Order: sequence, then structure tokens, then C-alpha cells
Amino acid sequence: MTTIRTDTKEIKEITKNPDHMGIYEQILEMEKDEVKAKIVTNLLCDTDHSIQTIAKLVDVPVDFVIEIKNELPAGASNEF
Repeated sequence: MTTIRTDTKEIKEITKNPDHMGIYEQILEMEKDEVKAKIVTNLLCDTDHSIQTIAKLVDVPVDFVIEIKNELPAGASNEF
């Protein structure tokens, strides 16, 4: 474990990047995006909220909601 911490510290020093994400942080970030996509899907399918409202509720860009909406099968989401 000490080696991993040392390597991470050395990477930060070499790259001068204090915000370097390790593999665990990257996985957590991907999981957050998947959860947000699922929430957006549910809101699109089960509510009459506008795309802008859904984006605001989930704290994602409007383009993210539109992308999810376009991936849904025809008729799966309410018409906006």
C-alpha cells in the first residue's frame, strides 16, 4: 500500500497536477454518471417535466438529457 501512495505522490509531483484521479475516483465518477443517466431516464419516462426542468433537477447539462432522450426507444418518453 505504501508503494501505491508513493507512486501517487510522485505522479502529482511530476505532473504538477494535485487533482489527479486514481482508478477508484474514476470508477466512482463513472458510476455517478450512470446513476444520473438512470434518473434522467426515469424522469423522461414517468413525468411530464420539460427537458430543462429535468436537467435542473438532476444537475446535468440540457444536452445530457437530450442525449438520453434520443437513446430511448420510440414512444418510451413523453413528448416535449
